[in-house]
Amino acid sequence: MSDLYASVVKAKNGSPVPLFSDGKAMHSLYNPEHEAVSFVRTVNEDSHFFVIAGVGGGYHIQAVREKFSDIFILAVENTERDLALAMTIPCVQQLAEKSALVFTTIDNLPDFLKQFYIPQLYGNLQLLIQRSWEQHNAPGLQHIKKIIRKTCTELSMDYSVQVHFGLLWQRNIMLNLYAASVYKNVLHRIPPLPTEKTVAVIAAGPSFDATQKKVLTNRKNYFVIATDTAARMLVTAGILPDAVVSIDGQAISANHFHGIPLRSTLFIADLCANPSSIRTILKKGGRVLFIRTGHPLCTYAAGKSCTDSSSFFSELTAGTGTVTICACDFARRAGFTRLELFGADFAYSHDKPYMRGTYLDYLYHSCATRLETAEGMYDALMFRTPLQKNREGWYSTDVLDSYRDGLEKWAKSVCLCFTKKESIYTAVFCKNKKNEKPAEEDSKLFSFPFFLKSLLADIQQLTFVKQRTAYSPVVSTVLPYLAYLQDKDRKRGKTRPLSDYLNLAYSYIVGYTYLS
Repeated sequence: MSDLYASVVKAKNGSPVPLFSDGKAMHSLYNPEHEAVSFVRTVNEDSHFFVIAGVGGGYHIQAVREKFSDIFILAVENTERDLALAMTIPCVQQLAEKSALVFTTIDNLPDFLKQFYIPQLYGNLQLLIQRSWEQHNAPGLQHIKKIIRKTCTELSMDYSVQVHFGLLWQRNIMLNLYAASVYKNVLHRIPPLPTEKTVAVIAAGPSFDATQKKVLTNRKNYFVIATDTAARMLVTAGILPDAVVSIDGQAISANHFHGIPLRSTLFIADLCANPSSIRTILKKGGRVLFIRTGHPLCTYAAGKSCTDSSSFFSELTAGTGTVTICACDFARRAGFTRLELFGADFAYSHDKPYMRGTYLDYLYHSCATRLETAEGMYDALMFRTPLQKNREGWYSTDVLDSYRDGLEKWAKSVCLCFTKKESIYTAVFCKNKKNEKPAEEDSKLFSFPFFLKSLLADIQQLTFVKQRTAYSPVVSTVLPYLAYLQDKDRKRGKTRPLSDYLNLAYSYIVGYTYLS
């Protein structure tokens, strides 16, 4: 994009005003501060997050700040040079020192939006446009609108997931953290593993039916990591997995683990995962390695877990929320150098959703009738959302495509290059350093009472803060739960102040004090 501003002149009242390349001024050349008052009249008072297109002399931005204190402003300029020129003006310099106000350029707007715009805190986003800036930069404004639409769509999808799982995640995390403090067979670090072997990560795609023979014939050369959906099928096929990864918080995920020998398998579970199945594994002597894949409460727990602030729970990447990426990332973090990925179809290959022998086979066939067959149930599962053919000619969905894109993005981020042959992905880690302390060297136990005491104290302080822009980072720990509460009220036609939602989150967490 080309630069907009050519120079700066002084208005009649002495205030500096930027001039565009055609010689026209961005603000009034008599009294730009007075002109800014009319700009404020366009502001929707119900909004708390503003993207202001055009920085210029900053007078319109200052007017918005003076009228509305409980807001966050993301002020966007066309180019770095334009922003640098604006920064020479005293009003902009003073604004740059304020909190809850950030300056950026159009190129950096997507990243800044994702970083600062939190729907649970700010509600709807409002775009404010400086009129002269719009007249001189119509293409730039259209680009800003396109960025906002795209970013808000992505954030909306994430928000919808939080609405659906916010309460469940909060409950699961609290119960799993308690389990981590009372069971000695919970590992807090990745244990030493036979990294000289090739790690075989096995997802539940239908293509594994044709490729499982390779794993069977070379079993002794593999360290087998199964995704939770694939675990039962592997046991049935005579392939006992060395490790099983689960990140799903839903109760139905417990079905994945029935019939799996417990003592010889390492269970790798997200702190958000279903706690009933994990407790069953722990009570029977199985080993569980708790991990975290991005929930802010898990991150908080990792740093607030004991009196010396040692960090528990290894952080793994789950990308777009698929357990396959998490299993691959575990292999990388554990120190393996060679990886083979089976059953990662991300499509309904061979016209089936899963490999043979998953829990759905047992579930559907056990309740099938002449009028409602197992095949009909599978068809209902596959056709519940629109299908399209992917680049390999198989039918897929938007969600499955996002999982594939997530795997490719993760592989690129860790310098991993996959090659695919006969439905098997093969890769060698280019850069791989095991950076986890072995579990056997860590004798400290997670302290649930200390964690709970710290969390309750921090959240209780938040409930006394009146301005949403003044909240400390601990508010992120309850954001998914707040999304659930806000959506519940929205469906009932109710609204509450943010402090009320924080009080509800606080009272919900207090309910777990009986565990400590």
